[in-house]
Amino acid sequence: MTHTLYRQKLEQAGRILGELGIDAWLIYVRETALNPDPVTELLWDFAAIWPAAFVITADGRRIATGVVHDAPTFEASGLFTEVRPFEKVPDETLPALLQRLDPQNIALNYSLGEVAADGLSHGLFLNLQRMLAGTPYPQRFTSAETLIGLLRQRKLPEELALLKEAARTAGEILDRFSAAVHTGMSETEMAELFLGQVRARGIETSWDAGHCPNMNAGPHTGRGHLGPLPEVTLQPGDVLNVDFGVKQNGFCSDQQRVWYALRPGETEPPESVMAPFRAVAGAIQAGFAALRPGVEGWRVDAAARDFLTAAGYPEYLHALGHNVGRYAHDGGVAMLCPRWPSYGERAYGRLEPGQLLTIELGVWTEHGYIGLEEEALVTASGAEWFWPPQTEPILIASRQ
Repeated sequence: MTHTLYRQKLEQAGRILGELGIDAWLIYVRETALNPDPVTELLWDFAAIWPAAFVITADGRRIATGVVHDAPTFEASGLFTEVRPFEKVPDETLPALLQRLDPQNIALNYSLGEVAADGLSHGLFLNLQRMLAGTPYPQRFTSAETLIGLLRQRKLPEELALLKEAARTAGEILDRFSAAVHTGMSETEMAELFLGQVRARGIETSWDAGHCPNMNAGPHTGRGHLGPLPEVTLQPGDVLNVDFGVKQNGFCSDQQRVWYALRPGETEPPESVMAPFRAVAGAIQAGFAALRPGVEGWRVDAAARDFLTAAGYPEYLHALGHNVGRYAHDGGVAMLCPRWPSYGERAYGRLEPGQLLTIELGVWTEHGYIGLEEEALVTASGAEWFWPPQTEPILIASRQ
């Protein structure tokens, strides 16, 4: 991310604070190379060694306080309206800073249900309580969960450009794979076709390389987040499902694609493949048709879920889609999920323009797992595909 984009995200955070009626956001960290707060990579690219506090306010102030060894780094970033160094402990500066600002509520990075907003360690929280004992500020702490969720899901134009670049690169790698894959290859051999391209380009996979790509070759593969298996090989008549994404310039892509390995004499997949494929692709389209700003996420999930079950297939046991950004699963206030306790309030979050979401689901068949995952961008008037969706199985020629 560029310096300009970091500044834009900090300014965006100030606007969201004002929208939420929160006076200040306090980000408290230490040894960030060892124990980083996941939100800070949205806001800056430097590390803090000693304990450091960053206060962003609804009226546009961005104040950093850190030890004299770290403060020059904060200054050099140019991101802060004020930098206050201390010599030994943050007690020298932070209580007085808060007293000067006197925020009536202070957002901290803790959350019961959202990992992207839970970066404040318990030890640092206890340290804040100790440091501010005798002041009114510990009673003014509140969770930054909604703030961080909105900051993550409201993608700025430069963020979307970087996300589109990652999607384009992933698309190129998927095309190269289609040209090289053949029956008889193991899941691990097929995965290496992806990983070789990732290494050659000097980029990363969207999640850990042991599970990205995730391969489902035929009906006898493992299920779940198991990773490619060396003993499972692609055979004629098998469906191949691949879940894959790249992380490039700090931003991720996330797609699933489906191939069918033709049997000798076949020129197209049988109806036992095409019927479930049409149901899956149709459910994806039904979810996309419901995707527009202001809609609660569960309603989009329900549109796809109802289409699939009406076609005679079992419902998928996960959310229809998640936000994509710095991570494949990027957090956010709203996602496309059912009203299950495990998803909490995110099912009721209202979608916003600039929100990039996956739409993903699948069914198991006698040929293997038929699952698709597409990326869609919420716009001011509805939604648009972020990358062209798959409409037909990709064919793998028979090796006669």
